[in-house]
Amino acid sequence: MPQIPSCVVLVARLFPGRNADLVRLAESSAPFRSLCEDYELATETLQRLELQTQPEDVERMAEYRLLVAELQCELSRTLDAESK
Repeated sequence: MPQIPSCVVLVARLFPGRNADLVRLAESSAPFRSLCEDYELATETLQRLELQTQPEDVERMAEYRLLVAELQCELSRTLDAESK
């Protein structure tokens, strides 16, 4: 059984009950895997910025929050399109 990439595991937390769809899509779609990887990188960067809480990073944190939200929407749209 192939190991599920950490980025797909992270995305699975956003969409409980959609694991089968996520794994199938991640195995068959390079663009979807890339989207999952982008989401993982963005969330990791945001978490790091929030832990550091440097005043000069406030704007970057806002940008990363927006990016994470946009990626979540794109992941949801892609999953919904896959299930139709």
